[in-house]
Amino acid sequence: MRFATGLGLGVLLPLGTTFVNELAPRRVSNAFSLWGVTLGWSLGGVCAGLVGVYLTPHYGWQILYYLGALSIPLTFVAHAVLPESPQFLAARRRTEELRTLLARLRPERAAAYRNATFASVGAGGVSNPIAALLSPRYRRVSLTIWITAFLSLFAIFGLTGWIPTVMQKRGETFAASFGFGALMQAMSFVGGLTLAMLADRNLSLTPRYLATWWLSGGIAVLALVFVSGHGVNLAIVAIAGFCIIGAQHVLNNFTAGSYETLLRASGVGMELGVGRVGAILGPYVIGLLQQMTGGPDIVFWVIGGAAIVGAFAIGSLGLAAAPRPAAIDTAPAE
Repeated sequence: MRFATGLGLGVLLPLGTTFVNELAPRRVSNAFSLWGVTLGWSLGGVCAGLVGVYLTPHYGWQILYYLGALSIPLTFVAHAVLPESPQFLAARRRTEELRTLLARLRPERAAAYRNATFASVGAGGVSNPIAALLSPRYRRVSLTIWITAFLSLFAIFGLTGWIPTVMQKRGETFAASFGFGALMQAMSFVGGLTLAMLADRNLSLTPRYLATWWLSGGIAVLALVFVSGHGVNLAIVAIAGFCIIGAQHVLNNFTAGSYETLLRASGVGMELGVGRVGAILGPYVIGLLQQMTGGPDIVFWVIGGAAIVGAFAIGSLGLAAAPRPAAIDTAPAE
């Protein structure tokens, strides 16, 4: 059942990021995606932590599944309300649906859309998305993003998986230790939104901004090896959420913006798929290393190191190396 649940949950973030990116105005695409996807993602993480602290002691672990099942009616609402993206409809040559959607999105231009023809550079299909992602046009971008995602999610899931246990070992109470997880999720949205607004000002600097965020977060986590105390723990965990998890949200959007419509979901899916391997290994490897070393400091060395290496990886990639996504060209019909 967990395997089946994972298959379903695994598609949500790639498709959500892709869908919102298709509808986002280019000049604010990163901030648009943060508000459209990441806000809900972060709030869910915060609520999950609060439910774990306050409700599971009274109602048992089953309450988590009862609340999670509320996504079932939400599925029907989303299916009824959300449209296909304009780029997807253009690529599939579904012209009438495209005219209707564009008129709905931009009512002031409805007359122009009614008599327009549409062409998408990426029209058609992709027989082998993985091969396309590794083609000479995309290879450098894809491999760099995959390495970065692996290291980022290794650090994120290693940190979120072990932070309650580690903080209890550092003298924090049970409730406070789980509160650190909620704090990281809340700060991740603030950090991601800040980074998104910077990236929207100059898209070509996005890799450098990402590198700065991960480098700062990695150094902050390494500082926990040398300093301690409740206030210090709170501050550094907040910085880790702000920088390390916040940058991952923008990496998802950067990935979506690096491919055209017919490869966009596959690109984000592969990024998160490769990253998920890091997410699986992070808690396991860090737990194993704790057993071998007998202390929590190894958690901070490994997570901080992974974030710093990820910073150098994405920093080596200029956005100019990434192909620009295809746009929809419109022209009045003859």
